[in-house]
Amino acid sequence: MAMVQDITGYLCLSLALLLLTLVLHKVARKATGNGAGKPRLPPGPWRPPRPAHAAPPLRAPHNI
Repeated sequence: MAMVQDITGYLCLSLALLLLTLVLHKVARKATGNGAGKPRLPPGPWRPPRPAHAAPPLRAPHNI
């Protein structure tokens, strides 16, 4: 019977430490935003695709 109580005690202690660790991690992440110190922002505007083979810009001809 003593062995069952020891295992139960260790299990309760382990679960309590795990819960404490998870709560502290959650609080720390909330305090710093997304972990990098930046606030979490929505995505920015969509950028249109750039053509891979665009024509070179037009230049004035050089007279030599």
